[in-house]
Amino acid sequence: MSQRSIPIPASALGVTAMLSVRLGSALSVDLITTVGAAGTEDLL
Repeated sequence: MSQRSIPIPASALGVTAMLSVRLGSALSVDLITTVGAAGTEDLL
């Protein structure tokens, strides 16, 4: 049995990546205000 992959356009991948970055930055606003900008570097 072979698996078929669905082709995804490059523009859809780009938009998904942009939304992911925007969502991550929106969710981290409270974290940055709590631990400070230097504290978020330690989380990486």
